[in-house]
Amino acid sequence: MTVRATGRLTIAAVAIAGCGLSTILLARPEIAALALPFVLALGVAHLAPGPDLVVDIQLGDERIIMGDTTVLTVTLTSHVRGWATVTVHPPAEMGAQQPAVAVPVAAHDPATLEFVLDARAWGAVQLGEVSVVFTDQFGLREWAGRHPARSPLRIHPPPDELQRLVRLHLVNHRFGAHPSTHRAEGIEFAELRPFRPGDPLRTISWRASARSDELWVTDRHPERGSDVVLLLDSYSRTGTDVNQALRWGIEASILLARSHLSAGDRVGLVELGGLIRWVTPGLGAVQLQRLVDALLTTRLVATEVQKDLNVIPIRSLPPGSVVFALSPLTESTFVDHLVDLRSRGHDVLLLDTWDGRHLPAPRAEGRRLGRQLWERDRDHTRLKLARLGVGITTLRPDEPLDVAVAELAARRRSPAGMAR
Repeated sequence: MTVRATGRLTIAAVAIAGCGLSTILLARPEIAALALPFVLALGVAHLAPGPDLVVDIQLGDERIIMGDTTVLTVTLTSHVRGWATVTVHPPAEMGAQQPAVAVPVAAHDPATLEFVLDARAWGAVQLGEVSVVFTDQFGLREWAGRHPARSPLRIHPPPDELQRLVRLHLVNHRFGAHPSTHRAEGIEFAELRPFRPGDPLRTISWRASARSDELWVTDRHPERGSDVVLLLDSYSRTGTDVNQALRWGIEASILLARSHLSAGDRVGLVELGGLIRWVTPGLGAVQLQRLVDALLTTRLVATEVQKDLNVIPIRSLPPGSVVFALSPLTESTFVDHLVDLRSRGHDVLLLDTWDGRHLPAPRAEGRRLGRQLWERDRDHTRLKLARLGVGITTLRPDEPLDVAVAELAARRRSPAGMAR
C-alpha cells in the first residue's frame, strides 16, 4: 500500500515552518512555542505503527441471471484504529448501487462491508478491483491500495430474453435421430407390464415380480438419440464488427443445447477461433451447465495461426454427428473447417449470424463498391457450402430461433433451396 500525508499533516508542517521563520525574522523566541502542538503531531505521525491492513473479498454467488443482484463482501482487519473508505470498481457488465462506503475500523476487530452489485449484461466477468484508503485515528497519514477481486462471476441471459428468441415448438424441428415412442431394446424406461409368453427372460423385473404373485416385465424405449455438436466461430478480424454476431451466436447455442438435451440428444461444443476449446458431448442438466459456462466465457481473439481440427479429440466430434455451425462467415479459415467437416461425413448445418441491416450505408463510392464486393464474396461462400451439402439459413435477432430452424429444415427437404 502507498503511504501519504493527509491535509492535517501538511498544515502541521507549514505551521512549524511559519513559526520558525517568524521566530527568526521577528527575534521573538516565544513564537516558537506555538509550533509545539504541531511538532507533537509530526512525532506521532512518525512513530505511530502502520495498520498492516488485511483485505478479504468474497462474492456471494458464482452464477446469477441478468437483472439480478449479488453481494460483494469486503472484510478489513487492522492493527490500529482508524477510518477506511472502500470503493468498488465493477466491470462494464455490472453496476454498484453504492460504490463507495466509509467505515470506522477498530484495532484487531474486523469491519465488514457489503456492496450490492446488479448484473446489466450477460457473460463471464471478473469483478475488477476494490480500492481501500485507510486513515489513522489522528487523521495524519493515509494508506491507499488496490486489491483485485479475483472471484469469477457468470451472468446468465434471462429466461424471458431467451424466450423471445424461441417458442416451445422448437422441439418439432430438431435434427438427427431421437427416442422412439415404440417399445423395444433400449435404456429408457417405458412401463411395467405382466409377463407374456415369448418375452425374453432378461426383461423380467425381478424386484417388481418379488412383490407380486406373477412375473412383471420392463418395457423400454429404443435409443434414438443423436450426437449434436455446436460449432462456434470466435475468430476476430480488424475492421469486422462481429461482436454482436458472436452474442447472437452464443444465445442461439444455449437455446439449441437446451432443446436437444431435452430430447435426449448428446450435445457438445467446439469453439474455433484464436483459441480452440471443446466440451465432449453429454446428457442431462449437468451437461447443459457445462455448455453454458463454456459459452459465457467465449471471447473474440485475433490470430494469424492456422488451426487444425485434428487437435480435437474424436469423442468431441463423434463420427456422423450433427454439427450446428454459428458464424458470421467473416473468416475463410472457419469456412475451410466447415468444408473439412462435411468431407468427413458430418451433417453440417450453418446458422449465419451476420446481420448487416444495422450497419449504415456507406456514402463514399469506394466504400460502397467495397461493401458490394464483400457481400458478393459472402454469397459465393454460402453457395459453395450449399453445393457441398451444408444446410444454410440466416439467424436474425428480431425473429424467434425456431423460425430459422424450421426454415433450415424446409430447405434441407428441398436441396434446390439450401443456398437461399
